[in-house]
Amino acid sequence: LPAARTGGEMVKLLGWNLPPEQMHLVHEHWKDFPAPPYFMHLLLALIYFVLMNVSLIGNGIVVWIFTTSKSLRNGSNMFIVNLAIFDLLMMCEMPMFLVSAFSERLVGYETGCAIYAALGSVSGIGGAISNAVIAYDRYRTISNPLEGRMNRTKASLFVVMTWL
Repeated sequence: LPAARTGGEMVKLLGWNLPPEQMHLVHEHWKDFPAPPYFMHLLLALIYFVLMNVSLIGNGIVVWIFTTSKSLRNGSNMFIVNLAIFDLLMMCEMPMFLVSAFSERLVGYETGCAIYAALGSVSGIGGAISNAVIAYDRYRTISNPLEGRMNRTKASLFVVMTWL
């Protein structure tokens, strides 16, 4: 177990809770730093739990209102719903993060890390591209108010492009 003696007491270092066959996951540089205390893991878990619930409720309401209100189904709102879906996808990784925080270790080791990274990268990059598409749509609408509105077909193509 990685540990260091400072002033007579043993301090856990980053990587202390990994099995030996997984120690390669922690770069040598980080093995010299003390692991955060457990209450920091709990505080982080609490913050992420609140953020997860606010996001699930808020983005869920956006998707629900869009699907139930026919008058809101226009090209511009399709981009907002697409962003909400990317945000909901990002929240799919939060349960893994919460379990990791409570257990003070990475859930699933390499496989869990790969899943967490895949969800985070797809939803993060997709959300960023969605924001760029929303900005482009707003620019077109403002700069050309009579003909700048995007129809649903063209908006659908932009939405598909955000997922590619």
